[in-house]
Amino acid sequence: MNHRLAKKVVYRFNGHINLDETQLDPRGELTFKKGTILQRRGKNWKVKFVEFEPVDPKALLSLKVYLVIAPGK
Repeated sequence: MNHRLAKKVVYRFNGHINLDETQLDPRGELTFKKGTILQRRGKNWKVKFVEFEPVDPKALLSLKVYLVIAPGK
């Protein structure tokens, strides 16, 4: 694992902190854009916004992805 590329991704569903899911991205391959549709927990979720959390320089980069339920077709 390259610690300079690795990051911790925290998914926040509908703004509920107690529903957060965390995923390790060891190679730094995951990217997120506003409006992108992701499938998590068996549902489609739309990326509302993404923010980096300030962390200790020795710790993994932390990325918070805020999701809202995607409108149905």
